[in-house]
Amino acid sequence: MSQPHGSLYEIRWNEVCPWLILVRALRVSIMVRVLALACAGVLVTQWGWSAVDVTLSEKSDRLERLTDDSMNPKLPWQADRTSSSADVTALAGPLVRGWSWLAQPFIKLANRDATWRQSLALSLSGIWTIAVWALFGGAISRIAAVYLTRGETLGP
Repeated sequence: MSQPHGSLYEIRWNEVCPWLILVRALRVSIMVRVLALACAGVLVTQWGWSAVDVTLSEKSDRLERLTDDSMNPKLPWQADRTSSSADVTALAGPLVRGWSWLAQPFIKLANRDATWRQSLALSLSGIWTIAVWALFGGAISRIAAVYLTRGETLGP
């Protein structure tokens, strides 16, 4: 028996609404494995920066570093403004704040008053940042790519 013309047997929602992949991408971003990798990347980056700081900076530099406003850094384009840290937090989203945190060694490296020791420490911190996020970002990207293309989750 033949099928009657005009019958609908299947709807491919991915073809009808291609933007639905954003829902799947949201699922990837809240996976425990992805969040754990991102937290580990932040901790390893901070650990490397601290190791470079302890190794290459003098005691007076470390004391100044502890007393400066490093907990609420201003973004490079807002350095000349006189605004509180709450205003900076309100103006910049988490993506901009994260990017400015990771780019901090390179931004400070552009300071022409830095000594050779500070320049070396900032260069090593920047290289460390690139290396750490190449590893952790690559792992996160691989998890997302496999999940979004094949629908599979990777084991540890």
